[in-house]
Amino acid sequence: MSEHNVVGRRVRKVDGVKLVTGKTAFTDDIELPGLLIGKILGSPHPHARIRRIDTRRAKALPGVHAVLTYQDVPRVPHTTAGQAWPEPSPYDTYMLDSKVRFVGDRVAAVAAETRAIAEEALRRIEVDYEVLPPVLDMEHAMDPGVAVIHDEPDSTHILDPKRNLAGDIHKELGNVAEGFKQADLILEREYRTPRQQHAMIEPHIVISWLDADDRLIIRTSTQIPFHVRRQVAMILQIPVSRIRVIKPRIGGGFGGKQEMVIEDICAALALATRRPVKIEYTRAEEFFYDTFGPAAVVKVASGIDGAGRITFWDYQVYAAGGRGANVLYDVANRRVRVYGGRGREGYHPFGTGPWRAPGASSNKFGYEQQIDAMARAAGMDPLEFRLRNTKDPRMLRVLRAVAQAAHWTSRSAIRKDGRGRGLAAGDDAGTYVAHVADVVVDRATGTVKVERVICAQDMGIVVNPDGAKMQTEGAITMALGYCFAEEVQFQGGKILTNNFDTYNFARMSWVPEIEVVLVPNDAEGTQGGGEPGIINMGAVIANAIYDATGARMTRMPMTPERVLAEIRKV
Repeated sequence: MSEHNVVGRRVRKVDGVKLVTGKTAFTDDIELPGLLIGKILGSPHPHARIRRIDTRRAKALPGVHAVLTYQDVPRVPHTTAGQAWPEPSPYDTYMLDSKVRFVGDRVAAVAAETRAIAEEALRRIEVDYEVLPPVLDMEHAMDPGVAVIHDEPDSTHILDPKRNLAGDIHKELGNVAEGFKQADLILEREYRTPRQQHAMIEPHIVISWLDADDRLIIRTSTQIPFHVRRQVAMILQIPVSRIRVIKPRIGGGFGGKQEMVIEDICAALALATRRPVKIEYTRAEEFFYDTFGPAAVVKVASGIDGAGRITFWDYQVYAAGGRGANVLYDVANRRVRVYGGRGREGYHPFGTGPWRAPGASSNKFGYEQQIDAMARAAGMDPLEFRLRNTKDPRMLRVLRAVAQAAHWTSRSAIRKDGRGRGLAAGDDAGTYVAHVADVVVDRATGTVKVERVICAQDMGIVVNPDGAKMQTEGAITMALGYCFAEEVQFQGGKILTNNFDTYNFARMSWVPEIEVVLVPNDAEGTQGGGEPGIINMGAVIANAIYDATGARMTRMPMTPERVLAEIRKV
């Protein structure tokens, strides 16, 4: 990169000093006279119709300036997703509606002089629900006779609302049945991943007001300011030119701020009161109202011949989406089916949305464990098996780079002595990535300690090597939480996990030695760097646990109790 003075060179972080000295301004670092506090009333039911809603007692409370229900706002179907225009997602969301479709779905919103008054106003709103049958099982959401979540006629871009199917992907190459006949060994497995919270330090927060020119100002902690402006303009039916979105530094997002969450309702309250309004979630509200990373089920059937080559690949995933489900290996006979994805269709009793590398971690958890299981069944070293079954030059480069950095030694048999090494590879956001992980497993307790993670990435032209490595280190560290602890617990339609005392995530004491290898590839343009480092972590640790114990972990998080239960089956 000698022809560049900056690109490809180590550059000091521009706002680093401000961040560590506390001088960075976040969304809440502003004072506005006459600021009102907004609060949202959410549904306690995963599926219900509002028969009657009475707001008179709330409106009569001194200090209350606005109470909004579906009767007070425009009915405009939209998507909350922050993607390129034209927006491909289902238009199946309403600012407020007479029907609620998941726990936490909005029922009403208030603006008041204080938080206490706003909360009391919510308690005074009387709602009579007709509770409808929920859909709690993602694998059976499409079955005949199951409740239809989106039965409204004005929602659009839903593939098959009668089957609760927002969208699907069906790709097939070759003949899977023929590949089945060619196989000397066939493996069928099922893998499961849970719902996860984003757990960012700064909760969702929006402040909205009208400026001296009567423009609507939205100051928000978001990852998608331009999408927010476009969506709010459409929902509130005002010109885009009359809206200004200000995005200060955000205190973490991880995909949780990759969609419009509360900007529209805060703006509606500001318009209704003609005063500044702030909505800021408490931590409990984050767990109740925010979207979760979706739970997923991956089902894989695959076969190998006597030469250790994959003869067929039949892959199904429910609810995670297709990111990470593409076939990277050389398989002449393959089929990939993706049912639903992250979103507000009838697969989940709660709102779900993007969570760092949306869906890819769930897909790779099943995908790369299946590859590892085939290698072991074929009596081959996991690296050798992958190299034999791919000709993709970028995949080959990252596999060889991570093997070299890890001093990989070819070995077909597992150790089964409590120490293990795993390998996993994939691609995401245009970046090819491979991981090696070394773990120690306490066979008496099921506790897993990750000692070292090596990650090799081909991300095309690297703009800032230091930044790329730090993003990857952060992704690996965050992954430890979803690998070992993170899981939103619920019973029926009730969320049981509502704070950090009941939701466990990675601790600094868990962080292993991390080495990041940036594989040079100036032939490719700049590719993603913040997400690929996380996608293989579930699989690479599970593969290492298998090497250490002979126990195959097919469900995350891999808690000590679950690891111990699988060890006892061996």
